[in-house]
Amino acid sequence: MIRVEDLCYNYNAKSKSSISALKNINFTLKNSTIMGIIGKTGSGKSTLAQLLCGLLSPTHGKIFLNEKEIIKDFKNTKEICFNVTMAFQYPENQLFEKTVYDEIAFGPRNKGISESKIKDIVFEVIKFTNISENMLKCSPIFLSGGEKRKCAIASVMALKSKVLILDEPTAGLDCKSKSQLMNSIFEYHRKEKNILIIISHNMEETARICDKVLVLDEGIQLMFDSPVKVFKNYQKLEKLNLDVPQTSQIMRYINNEYPINTDIMFPKEAEEEILKILNSKGVER
Repeated sequence: MIRVEDLCYNYNAKSKSSISALKNINFTLKNSTIMGIIGKTGSGKSTLAQLLCGLLSPTHGKIFLNEKEIIKDFKNTKEICFNVTMAFQYPENQLFEKTVYDEIAFGPRNKGISESKIKDIVFEVIKFTNISENMLKCSPIFLSGGEKRKCAIASVMALKSKVLILDEPTAGLDCKSKSQLMNSIFEYHRKEKNILIIISHNMEETARICDKVLVLDEGIQLMFDSPVKVFKNYQKLEKLNLDVPQTSQIMRYINNEYPINTDIMFPKEAEEEILKILNSKGVER
């Protein structure tokens, strides 16, 4: 479990030019939960992620992982990173090892895992990320953009941390690659039963896989609830220039003419609901 209590963070906290980035953030995530963090640029999403994995220290408030307070109760930043792992936006820019294999094995090696076990881990995570075995001997530098992204995601998966944070994991990818990568991440999460936190501007992805959604605006927590309840407040989200899932928008438009369930966010459920209305009107498919 991860618990955040009255979390605040100020940049340049000890100077007169102090800037408040986060104000009184509170939430609890139990094991096997997926949380999406959404908000416009500058809302504090990445700052929150860096606080969760110990790269920044709170100005005020506390973060607990299984009742141990991050920063105070862990030995060092390295121990925190083994428990809370983060892949930054465009993580492929941080690839540095000679081969894809060594890139994926880097974290487990630093964790002190044996080479035989590391090999098993590497071959396990490449299956999740659809990396071919032939690619393991290649230099990450010569991979395509999508392949680099998969390599970077695989390297954080290999740590098998209790909490995995992904900052815009599908940014810059085409539609097919986005779908494949998100499905891989979801399957990995189902197997590991860890806490998965995803920062995203893609509301379709957020609605599809997240159990909870945290909405930030200028460092303030506006909402923390299920995707259905969060996206039901579409008027608030629109004021923040945030979209809602397209299916939700379509259902609202239909509701202007026919009474229909506007809480639906997925195409298959929408199809079934629309067919019910058509059947009730005597319209053939």
